[in-house]
Amino acid sequence: MDEHSLQSPFLFRVYQKALNPTSRKSVHHQNIEELRQQLYLDSRSIKSNNFGSGSSLSSNRSKEVSSIAKSGITERWQSEILINLIEYNKCQTLLELGTSLGINAIYLSHAKNINQVVTIEGNQELAHIAQANFKQLAPQEIELVVSDIDHFLGQNSRPFDFIYIDANHAFDATMSYFEQSMEIISEQGIIVLDDINWSSDMRRAWQTLISKFPDHLYIENHKLGIVFVNVALNRNHFILRF
Repeated sequence: MDEHSLQSPFLFRVYQKALNPTSRKSVHHQNIEELRQQLYLDSRSIKSNNFGSGSSLSSNRSKEVSSIAKSGITERWQSEILINLIEYNKCQTLLELGTSLGINAIYLSHAKNINQVVTIEGNQELAHIAQANFKQLAPQEIELVVSDIDHFLGQNSRPFDFIYIDANHAFDATMSYFEQSMEIISEQGIIVLDDINWSSDMRRAWQTLISKFPDHLYIENHKLGIVFVNVALNRNHFILRF
């Protein structure tokens, strides 16, 4: 489906303002992309915490930073879409589940209206690198919490306008993260899941949460699953090309 097939005015506006490739933000990207290129060449070794399938470090083996940078962090086009969604919805508070090397959090900290960025990382060594990257390029303070995600969500009571989930890709973990995120997302906030087609577990989790939480608007492409909380249309699930 593309914009010419969208009959809902709300969905049409979202597509035009946030999802359409021509609307993607490219400001502030040069220094961030230069950092990404540096990380591609970084030979430092990071020991895994084994925090689950699909995370930056999902086995008991160590990985070089370069390997994580090439396969375990959000791509630029995704970050630009997230910025568009944040600005379209005038979100002020942001929670990222899965910091990795910090590239995406740096991007999102540039979004207009954002005044609080919190990101959660379970691996101390990754968090140390991300923190150094934040000091180098983030335009505002980013609160980095080193914690198991379930533990953080179980202890946290702060509401957030925007939540981005890119961590353990196992079915049970993904469902747990989403269900707990629903407890703290603001009344008309946005939750985005990365890698919804990465595995059968991720696909099943995405389809399950659509069925379990029907009173929201779900949009997806090949990689991202976007949930507009408390936006109910006659049809609540759309697959778009963007």
